[in-house]
Amino acid sequence: MKQDIHFALLVIGDLGKMGSLSLKSITDLGYQNIHVMADQRGKEWIVNQAEQMRIFPKLYDLPNDIAYRLSQFHTDNYSEFGNSKFFQLMYLKWILIVEVLKATPKGCFVVFSDLDVLWSNLIEDGLEYYFSNSRVNMAGQLDWNTKSIESKKYLCPGIMIWKNSNSSISMIEDIRGFHEIKLLKDKDFPDDKAINSWMQIDQNHEKIIFLSPHEFIIGHRLIALLAE
Repeated sequence: MKQDIHFALLVIGDLGKMGSLSLKSITDLGYQNIHVMADQRGKEWIVNQAEQMRIFPKLYDLPNDIAYRLSQFHTDNYSEFGNSKFFQLMYLKWILIVEVLKATPKGCFVVFSDLDVLWSNLIEDGLEYYFSNSRVNMAGQLDWNTKSIESKKYLCPGIMIWKNSNSSISMIEDIRGFHEIKLLKDKDFPDDKAINSWMQIDQNHEKIIFLSPHEFIIGHRLIALLAE
């Protein structure tokens, strides 16, 4: 079953120790299908990590227009969380996921993961449950804005599991187009706001299911979960 799991990772710049720990947590579970979209510094980082971990990731180049824009940034600050450049970089995740879906077999699963996530459990154990409804294309990490998880559900795109199908490809291209339009009007429009806004359109929310917040934990929500 592990051969049916493909990780999609976005590497912009040197991700340092946290990135190394996150990547190692993936490979320690036995997942070897690693797909990486990276800028030049990111490629240098992932190649170094791959040599140390003895893995063979498939590398994807940045789109030319975005690569040019990155070359104009100061590389010590363009990926800081919360600034305009960071939000524009997060748009790349939609491009990456589409590329990986197109490059992998139908019926497999593509897992997008931020590289500040530490993985400790196998993914495949819960896939049958999450994708039992044929309308569901993606299972995403659950965040919430109040003390009660059920009172306000909010999707965090830091972890997304996509079932590879034509429907999924069409769906994520729709999300990408939606986010692109928003960025043209507001350069600070983040990826999480884009996908949650997209979910409110028509019946789009029916194509997404939330992952268990007790198994796929948002870091800043850990204390609240432990207090339950």
